[in-house]
Amino acid sequence: VRLLVSSIEADIKKSVVRGSQFRLEMPTATADIDKARMSVEIRPDKQSQVSVYSGQVDLDTGSQKIQVTDRKTVMISALREITKPENLLPAPKLTAPRPLETFPSATGGVSFSCVWNPVPGARAYRLEIAGDRFFDKPVVSSDDLRVTAFATPALGQGVYHVRVAALDALGRTGDFADPIPVRIVVDRQPPFIEIQKFVVLQTGRGREVLVNGRTEPGAAVSVGGRPV
Repeated sequence: VRLLVSSIEADIKKSVVRGSQFRLEMPTATADIDKARMSVEIRPDKQSQVSVYSGQVDLDTGSQKIQVTDRKTVMISALREITKPENLLPAPKLTAPRPLETFPSATGGVSFSCVWNPVPGARAYRLEIAGDRFFDKPVVSSDDLRVTAFATPALGQGVYHVRVAALDALGRTGDFADPIPVRIVVDRQPPFIEIQKFVVLQTGRGREVLVNGRTEPGAAVSVGGRPV
C-alpha cells in the first residue's frame, strides 16, 4: 500500500500464505509488517507519525532502520530522520454504556451517557461513535474532552459502536478501547403488565399486600403513583 497524504488505521493479521509480506510505502520510509495493529498519519509537510498499538513494525528510511513495538510511536521527518520511540497511553476502560445495551425510544431519538475510567497522564480524551465497526464515518467525534463522561446528542434507530482513547500532553492519541456496540430501537408499543398473585396479609406491622407479576425488561412499574 502506497500512502501520500492520508491517515489510516490498520489491523494486519499474520499471513497464512508462505512468503507473503505486507508493506506500507510512505513518502520518507517503508514499513514492513508481519502482524500489528497500528495507525499512520502523513501530513502535508511530509512528516509521518507511525503508532503501533500491538505487534511489530520495521521502518526503513534508506539511511536508518528501527523497530517499533507495542504501544510505541515515532515521527519521521521530511528529511527521513526517525525520532526515538515514545510510549503511547493505554486505552481507557468504558464503564457505560454496557456491551450490547439496548435503548428503546418512542420517537427514535435517544441520548445516552458514555463513561470511562481516567488514564494517568492523559491531557484529554477522544470519543468516537459510528454506525460501523470500522469507524469509517463517525456520527459523533469529540477530540478534546477534559472529563471522563459524555452525553451524546439524540441518535436515531440503529446499531452504534462507541470507543474512546486518551491524548497525552503532546496531543498524541493513545490506544482505543475495544468498541462497545449498542442499539437504539423504536418501540411505540406500551409495555404489558401481568399480575400473577395478589395477596393481602395481616402481619405484626399491620396489613401488607404482596403483588407478584411480570412486565417487559426496562419498564418502570409503580403502584398508586409510587415506583416499586
